[in-house]
Amino acid sequence: MLHGTLAVLVTFTLLSGSCDFTTQESDRQVQALRQLSKETAIYPAFEKGDCEEQSKSTGAVVSCYYKSSASFDDVKTFYTDEFRKKGWGVPEERRFHRIFGAESRQLIFYKGDYRINIDHETDRSYDWDYSVAFVWEKK
Repeated sequence: MLHGTLAVLVTFTLLSGSCDFTTQESDRQVQALRQLSKETAIYPAFEKGDCEEQSKSTGAVVSCYYKSSASFDDVKTFYTDEFRKKGWGVPEERRFHRIFGAESRQLIFYKGDYRINIDHETDRSYDWDYSVAFVWEKK
């Protein structure tokens, strides 16, 4: 399944730093990320697709993909309220312009060694509109 450039970039950036085998620490972090994912409310207008996990000694990520026609601003408000209540910082927002007019937007929330990336992809060649990635990187 083709999930899109942003999800690939997040995963590639996270995991390209080392060729080491997965460590016990990163396995524990995958468990923590799974739990964080389970404890996170899903935006009401999201239709859940696939989820995937990756881990290496340098980090771990648990990502889920969603179909939705919801506006980015509505999703941003929902998750900003959700995560701020749980002690996450004010999100960083990024915007990416692609050739042929497609645009991607991203929110990044930080808390300790973790971050949560919420990506909105407008390119119709992908089979998802939003992704939510729970990320840990070894410091």
